[in-house]
Amino acid sequence: MQASLKALVDCFHAVVETDFRREVAAIAVPALIIQGDKDTGALIDFTGRRTAQLIRGSRFKVYPGAPHGLMVTHAEQLNTDLAQFAAT
Repeated sequence: MQASLKALVDCFHAVVETDFRREVAAIAVPALIIQGDKDTGALIDFTGRRTAQLIRGSRFKVYPGAPHGLMVTHAEQLNTDLAQFAAT
């Protein structure tokens, strides 16, 4: 809400137009990918699921009914999952 419109548009283009597959596949630390199945801003089959497939040994967790802003709508579940992941 406090970023400039130009910065938001430039960031969007960078994320959408850049192929990060090689960099993501090179991640060699434990990774937890969490996404809601109602995320219409970043469709799960094109984002979270593919990211999890690229990172060897990653954990992929889907929150049923969660939207793009799941850190707000599912904060308690997210914090619990993050704490459990960090403890392993």
